[in-house]
This record gives sequence, structure tokens and C-alpha cells, in this order.
Amino acid sequence: MKRYPAYSNYKDSGIPWVGPIPQHWGKARLKALFAFVKGRNASLYTREFIGENPGGYPVYSGQTADRGVMGKVNRYEYDIPSGIFVTTVGAKAMTPMYIGGKFCLSQNCLLLVSRGQVYDKYYYYYLLPMFHFERANIPDHMQPSLRISDLNRYTVLVPPLREQRAIAQFLDKKTEAVDALIAAKARLDELWAQYRQAVVCRELTKRFEEVMRGNLADLATEVAAREIKGEIVVLVDRAAPAEATEESIGAALDAALQSMSVKDAATFVSQTLGVSRKIVYRIALDRSQG
Repeated sequence: MKRYPAYSNYKDSGIPWVGPIPQHWGKARLKALFAFVKGRNASLYTREFIGENPGGYPVYSGQTADRGVMGKVNRYEYDIPSGIFVTTVGAKAMTPMYIGGKFCLSQNCLLLVSRGQVYDKYYYYYLLPMFHFERANIPDHMQPSLRISDLNRYTVLVPPLREQRAIAQFLDKKTEAVDALIAAKARLDELWAQYRQAVVCRELTKRFEEVMRGNLADLATEVAAREIKGEIVVLVDRAAPAEATEESIGAALDAALQSMSVKDAATFVSQTLGVSRKIVYRIALDRSQG
């Protein structure tokens, strides 16, 4: 953040979780910037209806798995460039997502659509900490919920439009970098798991007892090639510190280089595997140029 110098003048925002803001930023009611839209025919879009009318248009609901998509149907209720989808009831209430295109809304959610004078992606990022603050103030014995009357009372910051875009673009890049690290780490975990030792036991203490030993990758291949019947027990060894080889470093780099630069991939793999960055960087250069 050093390349982003502080503004020359600040003022109190009057919003508890925000603190001081640049002098030239304004404030407005959220309802003045966005229209709050509940789903058209929301009660129609049940799991049963989705199953009977499959298609390519997502149905967003109050769930948060699969980015809020409960299923896909052969029709749509909305066709917009972008908007902010928010869950309204339950353990995951006040979870915003940035969506657009052709879709439907089911129950326990609503849509914030810009009235035109703001950059809605900036407000998607703004709502994330605001809703976190609001949820933290809900007593444990109460179920979290979000009503349109709640949205009507919220005051939000209004930077100049140019700054809204710059802030959103900066956060986009940072979010993409974090997502790439998470994906690369998951891939590394998969690669290391293949080397864990395991035992597959079939029909223990019975006439056709069988025991297969090996690493998870080899056992998966062996089991997939056979038709195995009977009671099965699988024992997986504890994860032991594995000594990194050039092969394992290369595999980890292949996963990291899909979403990172050579420099960032080398640093990430070096720290993850506990290997000299100089060694990892050399291998990364070879693989990126090969």
C-alpha cells in the first residue's frame, strides 16, 4: 500500500466501523443509490420446479453453496449487466455476491440494482465489511435476518465515481491473487496426499480376506480397475513430513504457474514445501521456458 499516499485532509465519517474518510468523500442513504428488488415469482422456484424445468439459467436463493445457485431452469426473470445479490434469512444472512446476466430469484434473498450514479462493484466490496459489522451486533439467541427496512436505514460512503472504480479494481486484483493462492494450495495438498500410505482391507476375518497396501494414488488405480465386493475397510497413514524432490517441486510449480507469475510461484512453493527459493526459482524458470 506504500504506493498509495494518504489524502491531505480527512474528516470523521460518523459511521462506527469506518472511522475517518477523505475530506472530499460524501455520504448517502443506500436506498438513494440502489433499488431493492425481491424475486418475481420467488415462491415458484423450488427444487421440485427446478427439477421439472431444467435449463441454463441460474436460480439464486438464500443458500450460499455454489455461489447461491440452487439450480438452473429453462426461463429467466431478470436480465441485467450486474447487481448485488444478498441472502436475507438464516445462518448465512447478509452474504453479498456480485452477479449479472439472465437469472431468477427464489426466496430468502434480494437484489440491489444501481440507480445509475454509482459503480456497483465498489458497493459489493463495501457491503462485505458492513454486513460483517451488522451481524456481529446480533445477539446469539436471534436468527440473523435482513429486511428492506434495514437496508433503508443504512448510510454509505460515496467517493467520486473515478475512485469507486479504482478501489474496486484494486480489490479485484487482490481477491484474484488470494483465490489463486487458495487454489494452488489445494492442488498441492492433493499432490502430497497421493504419497500417503494406506491399506485397503476386504472381508476381514472371513474366507476371502484380502489386504492391499501402497500409496493412495496407486491404490486408487488398482481399485478402480477391479470389481470389488464385500465389506471394505480403508486405513490411511498419518501425514508425515515428506522430503521434497525435484519431481514434487515441479508438480507443485505446474499447479502454481497456472495462476501466478514465475516469481510468485517460486516464492509460494518455496514457503509451502520448505525448500530454498533459489532452487525452486531455477526449476520454475526451466518449466516456464520449456
